[in-house]
Amino acid sequence: AGTHQSVPGVTPPARARVAGSRGRAPLAVAAMLILSMGAAAITMSQGARDRLPEAALPLSDLDLMWMWEPESRYSHPAFPAQVVFGAPWETAQFRVVLWGDSHAAHLAPLVEAALLESTVQTSVLLFRSCPANVDGQRAYSHRQDVAYNQKCAQDRAKMLGFLETSEPAVDSVILASSWVPMVRWLTPERDEVEGMRLWRSTLDDTLKAVAQRVPTTVLVGQVPGWDRNGLPCAFANLAGLYRSGCGSDATTLLTEEVDDAFFAVDSALEELAGRNPGVSAYLASAGLCDDRECLSRVDDEFLYRDRGHLRRNLPIAVRRKVAEHMNLEQILPPFDSQQGSPMVALEASR
Repeated sequence: AGTHQSVPGVTPPARARVAGSRGRAPLAVAAMLILSMGAAAITMSQGARDRLPEAALPLSDLDLMWMWEPESRYSHPAFPAQVVFGAPWETAQFRVVLWGDSHAAHLAPLVEAALLESTVQTSVLLFRSCPANVDGQRAYSHRQDVAYNQKCAQDRAKMLGFLETSEPAVDSVILASSWVPMVRWLTPERDEVEGMRLWRSTLDDTLKAVAQRVPTTVLVGQVPGWDRNGLPCAFANLAGLYRSGCGSDATTLLTEEVDDAFFAVDSALEELAGRNPGVSAYLASAGLCDDRECLSRVDDEFLYRDRGHLRRNLPIAVRRKVAEHMNLEQILPPFDSQQGSPMVALEASR
């Protein structure tokens, strides 16, 4: 992925540091116990939260870390429950659909930050649903119930219909989802070899279906995930709580710790993009990781909500810096043309 370019306010990964004191503090015993569990979630009473240092508050609750309100929020009559952000849909120069599951949702605040730096009027419809290739037939989640798969199939059909008939027309589709675990849950036996084959085949079919309706599609690789959870230590350090094992490297995500499955899926995304005209791949791992570490802190803000999702409640100044660091403008129109087909760089340039 190369060497990270210095972005003002961004701690280079190789010099990542942990903010806050690790000394003991007279906070609620309940908070200590919850943190000591390793906690997939951080939950505490309002009274305990009121006694936290201000810097720790944004990490004090999973729901809080998922909160995001775009600066300009609109709706679309075809999808009244979904969010449109950026420029108004009807008057924008370009219209983009960001389609996927929670990984599309956690990307949206960063896409908004990239838009705020642009002079191009772009409107983005966040279609929070399922991975676009879950059709409820060939691609079927064996991790979810029947209703989930039926809804995925219905949403997929509705979006493909929208892409075909929308006036004004959609200019680009961004597909972002939890591709890595999806490979594992596409088969009841969790057979990763068969799961990868099925995932590639159904995603290829989806790309072809989208390409019949929209001129450009961008496949976004999954944000690198943690084998362990860095959040409890990040919270403990900011809250001034002592927590065993929360040394200086506890909130650093080493590139070697990232599951090899992420890079296998990234390679498959590149291959799928290479054989489908008008389709490009953007690898989040290239935007966040160098040969040694992946970016996990900016301006003393811990970026992750859990092992696989970025926080959506990051301050706008931090989101702007992360978007710049990742070169997210690459996934947004207008695109450079090469041999008549829009192309996006496969790696974040450094």
